[in-house]
Amino acid sequence: MTVSIYLSGATGFIGGSILNALLESKEDYSITVLVRSEEKAKAFNKMGIKTVIGDLDSSDLISEQAFKSDLVITAANCDHLGEAKAVVAGLQRKLKETGKRGILLQTSGTSILNDDSNGKFEGKEIYSDNDTEKVNAIPATNPHRHVDTFLIDNSADYDLAIIAPCCIYGEGTGPQGICKRQSQQIPTIIRQALKHGAVKQIGQGKHIWSSVDVKDLSLLYALVTKHLLAHDLKTLGREGYFFAETGEFQWGEMCRRIAKYLYSLGAIKKDVPDEVNNDEEFKAAYGTEEAKVGLSQNSRSRADKSRALGWKPTHKPEDVFTDAERECRLIAKELGYIQ
Repeated sequence: MTVSIYLSGATGFIGGSILNALLESKEDYSITVLVRSEEKAKAFNKMGIKTVIGDLDSSDLISEQAFKSDLVITAANCDHLGEAKAVVAGLQRKLKETGKRGILLQTSGTSILNDDSNGKFEGKEIYSDNDTEKVNAIPATNPHRHVDTFLIDNSADYDLAIIAPCCIYGEGTGPQGICKRQSQQIPTIIRQALKHGAVKQIGQGKHIWSSVDVKDLSLLYALVTKHLLAHDLKTLGREGYFFAETGEFQWGEMCRRIAKYLYSLGAIKKDVPDEVNNDEEFKAAYGTEEAKVGLSQNSRSRADKSRALGWKPTHKPEDVFTDAERECRLIAKELGYIQ
């Protein structure tokens, strides 16, 4: 029997890759995606994918899709509480009017694990997705947790799983020309390095993040989707966090490697990073303090539950550095710093 899936964020880096993984799974899915324009809608429609036109503030539209669909996957903006409230309203209506529990697969992120390092120290705290008591003890003031806690607090009315990716790298697999195919954190460092002629490292760069290739990540979404629809996922709601990682790296090492590689390409003037040590310097280097969420703190996770479920990522820890070099060449050429 055909299963209906509503997906937000399908034109993005993560959402497009999720869409591709669902299509490649060969399961009998009827997928509807949220898009902002008629042009994007037509492009998806040509692929046999249904569309609704709106944005994350289109509450009535989102609620209706949550009500109608067998599964909701959110991958647009994990900080958008309005979208979360609209989805919950639709799922609660489903339970009230049909007696059926809806299913939600929410995208969060391991910025929920952030500390106050600012590059000054290596974090010793490592979070396993098996230890959901420890994860749920993280305050709602941490990034993304205000949305996560809202969904968890209301999850008596629906089945909830939350995938929290770490630093994602690799080339997105969403449909070419429709979806964003580049990640955010490492490319941000590269772009600003090109702009300023030097890599801007946060503090001493001692902070550590886990990492995952987007192809491995999208396979986890497809796997969790399959188990949610089979109703055999034993950890839901407060116990429903799933991490995705295949290793970790220190930001100082990443910045040094990017600096040396961009310098070797002739794209920047220095082969060592400059340190950024306060908010004023950070804003001058990166344009906005919002980028600190993904670049300044420790975020160390272990995908123990995801692996126990059967997730089999193929990438190695060092692959994040190899891909950073690919991004350096790609972005430097795109912006005209090299031929």
